[in-house]
Amino acid sequence: MQSADCTDPNTGQKLQQVLLKSKSGLVSYDVIWVTQEEARNILQQIKEIKAAKIKRMARPEVMIQKETVIRHERPIAAPTVTRSAPPARSDLPGPVINIIDPPIANTRSITNVITPTDADKRTVVGKINAPAGLISLTINGKSHKVDEHGIFKAEVPVTRSKTPVTIVAVDNQGKRDTVEFRLLPEPLQEQPETGAGVDNDPSVFGNYHALIIANARYEKLDDLSTPKNDADAIADILKQRYGFTVTRLYDATRYEILSALNKTRRELTEKDNLLLYYAGHGEYDKTYNRGHWLPVDAETDSTAN
Repeated sequence: MQSADCTDPNTGQKLQQVLLKSKSGLVSYDVIWVTQEEARNILQQIKEIKAAKIKRMARPEVMIQKETVIRHERPIAAPTVTRSAPPARSDLPGPVINIIDPPIANTRSITNVITPTDADKRTVVGKINAPAGLISLTINGKSHKVDEHGIFKAEVPVTRSKTPVTIVAVDNQGKRDTVEFRLLPEPLQEQPETGAGVDNDPSVFGNYHALIIANARYEKLDDLSTPKNDADAIADILKQRYGFTVTRLYDATRYEILSALNKTRRELTEKDNLLLYYAGHGEYDKTYNRGHWLPVDAETDSTAN
């Protein structure tokens, strides 16, 4: 039933339009015009039918009398109404896997976890944060359950060689997060540290320096999550195992990077050794076949920085 800008030429009453499904079996409707009083009666009958369905009562014998028809028009095709399911939200953050045990840093490289030689399995405990809801969690291709707090626990068999572990979480948006690491058996003998060896003797080979740059929080580009952890892992290895003098530079602008390079050039001699490590955004210039580091003040539409 719908309102229409039409009046009865005999009485001057304003009419309303009613669509009645045709009895011919075709998906079409007959159009009738009724007065406002008749429209109220029809609405009242519809309410009674709905109330009866809710209460699971027998449907009352209600029909619209043909006497109420003032003007009969040709059947018209039923309006097509398509109701699509509401689209799934895709604006929520994707799932994030946090490994509680063994402790693993979030880096781009695969972490090695040492396990006792007599252990035949390793317990892995973690937590998943999935704002859109979690569909599945698999560990090395096998499904695992997650409790109401997002905590999961699994026993991973350990082999005598390296055992890869891949954990994948998928949410209701189809977004996923993956964590990979390896389980390694404990070595039979500890390897000696090389930091004080002859290879690092300053009188023979000079001093060893490392400038470690990690850019993660950008002013006009997307932030990154792993550079600091990557840089710290490399810096610790260079310093503790190989005796490097390490300078760390976090979230550096173009000026700060060039200043650190200039300082290194002033202080180091031709006998010294310098290792540069950079983690952060980069840009490849196809025209000049050259790659560039992007400091945190870099811009997408300018080569100034």
